[in-house]
Amino acid sequence: MTTIERDLLYAKQNHLIAMLETMERVVVAFSAGVDSTYLLSVAKEACGDSMIGVVGVSPSLKQDDIRQAKDTAAEMDVDCLFIETKEFSIDEYLINDEMRCYHCKKELFTRCMEVASSKGMNFVIDGTNADDLDDDRPGLIAAKEIGVRSPLLEVGLSKKEIRSLSKARLLPTWNKPAAACLSSRVPHGTEILPEILKKVEASEKVLTTNGFTQVRVRYHNKIARIVLDEEEWARMKDPDIRHTIYEKLRDIGFIHVTVDILPYGSS
Repeated sequence: MTTIERDLLYAKQNHLIAMLETMERVVVAFSAGVDSTYLLSVAKEACGDSMIGVVGVSPSLKQDDIRQAKDTAAEMDVDCLFIETKEFSIDEYLINDEMRCYHCKKELFTRCMEVASSKGMNFVIDGTNADDLDDDRPGLIAAKEIGVRSPLLEVGLSKKEIRSLSKARLLPTWNKPAAACLSSRVPHGTEILPEILKKVEASEKVLTTNGFTQVRVRYHNKIARIVLDEEEWARMKDPDIRHTIYEKLRDIGFIHVTVDILPYGSS
């Protein structure tokens, strides 16, 4: 990174801090991911004790992420509420069409707004960044409708920049693999059920326990389709690792276990 690039990056962060200072009292929609962890850290610096985090707990959030959220909030000395969201009672969410993310985020942000109202907070903010505009994200529609602010997006911070700033802050998430809710592993048109998500979560835990990092287990009824970074394909060639994964995913309930020929990000 050149001196000019570094100066521009920290100018964005200073702009972010100043923006949050003017907001004064904020609720951070927190998921323990790269973006929301960085936002939580900066909001704590800017707003002090006049901010809280809110984690929406449901079957679509990994237990590991819930534990990390608790640990991170404690390390930052941030008051963090863990609230049960009710997207699994929303028929439009369960049918799992292209608007699933909208219904999930609408539920989460509605709960966050209720917390903000009860705690006398001025704004609900989330970790949407500048790169997210390049993706199909119906959740952005929900945020706009409900009035959630996205400060990282507003100051133009990209995912790469957020990782760099997170590393400088010694945040444990600076190099955390990209994450998405467990429901994203289920193809559109297949009903979202908690038992499906439990199988996916357990399967991905098998992969990470065996040394894989950027991994998805896509659910296709009796078939588990493993998607890996191309750099990790070589690890899957180890017959012992491959056999272990196969047997454990069979124990979880899949009949067939496959590895996608396209790398993560392409399928």
